[in-house]
Amino acid sequence: MVGTRATKRTKPQKEIKQEEEDEEEWQNSTTPKRRCTEENALEKRKIKEEEEEEEVEDEEWSDEDEPSESDESIVDPDFDPEGRHFSDDSGDDLRKKRNTDGDDLRKRRNANVDRDNGGEELSWGFRSAPDHQPDPLRFKPARTAGPALDATFSWTPLSVFQLFCSASVIRKIVENTNKNGARRKEAGIMKKWTSVTVKDFHMYLVTLLYTGLVKLHNHSDYWRKVWPYRFQFPAEAMSRERFDEIRITLSLCDPEEDEKNESKKGTPEYDKLFKIQPFYTELVDACKAHFQPHRNICVHERKAAKKPLKCGYRLFALADSLTGYTWNLHIDTGKTAATRGQTAGYTAVKNLLPVSAIGSGITLYTESLFSSPRLFTELLDQNIGCCGS
Repeated sequence: MVGTRATKRTKPQKEIKQEEEDEEEWQNSTTPKRRCTEENALEKRKIKEEEEEEEVEDEEWSDEDEPSESDESIVDPDFDPEGRHFSDDSGDDLRKKRNTDGDDLRKRRNANVDRDNGGEELSWGFRSAPDHQPDPLRFKPARTAGPALDATFSWTPLSVFQLFCSASVIRKIVENTNKNGARRKEAGIMKKWTSVTVKDFHMYLVTLLYTGLVKLHNHSDYWRKVWPYRFQFPAEAMSRERFDEIRITLSLCDPEEDEKNESKKGTPEYDKLFKIQPFYTELVDACKAHFQPHRNICVHERKAAKKPLKCGYRLFALADSLTGYTWNLHIDTGKTAATRGQTAGYTAVKNLLPVSAIGSGITLYTESLFSSPRLFTELLDQNIGCCGS
């Protein structure tokens, strides 16, 4: 039988009044346990009423509503109220059409024009296309894979740290910080300034690492003398005032050269990363010098948040999949004349992957941000395999 004439059951006034009284009593109740009990009772009552309404609708099915043979909208199995007619196998045809349309859409969306190949269109394959397993690449690293360290030397945490932050870099940072402190004192921004020594800077770095490992609510809590704080370190090593002086005045680059660079803002000669030089360049060089990646590597995006604003710096990293070692870094500085027309992921991978230094036969794993037919084709031409989402 087809069709229904369901009527909604009207609640008697007695039931409505009872529900209102129960609701008012529940609102005025102060006992959590009683509130929970009343709420469960109301929920059960509501479920019971819904079941009763469904039973009423089922009982109202009758033979009087059975359509006659002249009712085309019910008798004709191929009839559609919007005037469309379809056969029994139309569902399969519709699914096939949707798959084909989806493949065409993905092809147009992922199409990439290789300008170096005379405008040849590159795109991902269809789902229906057969898969062909590529031939394995011969792994030929530029150096022996793994750490490039002297195994006979007795390494300490400090000696390993000095591989990436050398004594010459620290001396340069100390010199630039003292210049900045003297300039701020002359300008009247600071009342006093005591020159920083290499030992002071080392203690500042240790305190900075400690505050990153031991999380407290406020910056001043590390120097408080009341319970539950009373930390022996860093209060005995460096005062809070001295730590804040170095933190505010710290300068990785030469202040005078930084002013010259700021005057070039808005021109192609402006260096957006000048404030973190030369530390940034030497750190990246050290990461590549003291380790050689294995066969599988990966590239991913990191973000250095800038609080309290919801913005930050996009940092791309190339890491060894076996050990997690960060081998190369690239900070996104935005579009330039050289990168115009390229995606951020394409530019990042090309900057992170110097073939002459890393070798060939490796496999690069990426996420969707970096995956593109053009990039994968170019890397395959350089004997580098790719796998991406």
